[in-house]
Amino acid sequence: MAESTADRRLRLGVVGLGAAARAMVPVLSKHPGIVLSAAAEIDPEIRERFRKDFDAKVYERGEELIDAADVEAVYIATPSPTHVALADRAIAAGKHVLVEKPMALSLSDADALIENADRHHVCLMEDEQNSFDPPVRKAVEVIAAGALGRPRMIHALHYGGWLYSPRMPEELKPGPEWGGGVLMRQGPHQLNIVRTLGGGNVRKVRGSVGIWDESRPVVGMYSAWLEFDNGTVATAVYSGYDRFQSADLNLGIQAEDDREYARSRKALRSPGAAEREAVHRREVRYGGSMSRGDRESTRPTTFGWLSSGVIVVSCEGGDIRITPTGLVVYGEETRDRIELPLDETGRDEIVRQFYAAAIGGEPPEHDARWSRATLAVCLAIQRSAAEGAEVILD
Repeated sequence: MAESTADRRLRLGVVGLGAAARAMVPVLSKHPGIVLSAAAEIDPEIRERFRKDFDAKVYERGEELIDAADVEAVYIATPSPTHVALADRAIAAGKHVLVEKPMALSLSDADALIENADRHHVCLMEDEQNSFDPPVRKAVEVIAAGALGRPRMIHALHYGGWLYSPRMPEELKPGPEWGGGVLMRQGPHQLNIVRTLGGGNVRKVRGSVGIWDESRPVVGMYSAWLEFDNGTVATAVYSGYDRFQSADLNLGIQAEDDREYARSRKALRSPGAAEREAVHRREVRYGGSMSRGDRESTRPTTFGWLSSGVIVVSCEGGDIRITPTGLVVYGEETRDRIELPLDETGRDEIVRQFYAAAIGGEPPEHDARWSRATLAVCLAIQRSAAEGAEVILD
């Protein structure tokens, strides 16, 4: 009897076992249709750990894994500047590709990847999970129901310590070709959520970026104003400078012994900081002491990235605030709190859609063209900041 699509197993290889893979591997491993059959990693100790965990083949170089005949799909979780070459090679080999954000650092490279994927009839998706987190999906559902009217204004605010958390050396090299700081590394999270809530197509962008610390000379903040084709306007603000924490607005001011103020910045200025940062970088990789369990997925207590920021959608007849555990809907005369189960995150939905696209040819909700449009917004913020002018998107 022929194997049904629902029972079909997808043999997937992981390229790069860093912090991104640490978070994604448990989700991939629990999907009943996915077999983690291989991994590529330059660190031999981490590589061996994965081999034992999954009885998988392991390689030192991503190209070796991609060329392996028994790998049908790849998840690329290497540094941003390597995404295009690895994805292009995998697509040319006829393999489905799930790639960490951003999938490319230029629109021309993104266009080339999309064209290549179309030509080889394979799925190309970006792992941008936050727009699939249940509170965001529920907000979209509330908007679509129509009782509040259409969205007119969106505000997204995020202050955290990204710049001072352990970073790979290439992440702190100046120049957009090395990753682009918080704009290119965290912007896709926030801007995907904003685009999902606002209707998708951004028409106008005005933005500013800041590099305020010469010791870590990459973009550490951005502030942007967006206008959508449908007239909705949005602001997106992000700071990674580890001072005010917008999580305080969601979770209450944290006790002094819970999080020492400016802990990350202070740690980098103390003796032995460089050595500690190198150790810390290793410990947040696959199987490290700071991982939350690589083989078995654990349930989130909140929806991760959403819990560290504020997102409000203002519609014609009411407001929606996305919270760490659901929504608060402010109508004309009522305020309704919607709490959601905490057993899944957007990563689960990304994996489901990637599997359905690879095995059954089902188009994902956010395909590579959607990801290309988010990249266009990021680059427009960068361009607007450089030129001091509004950017009109095609």
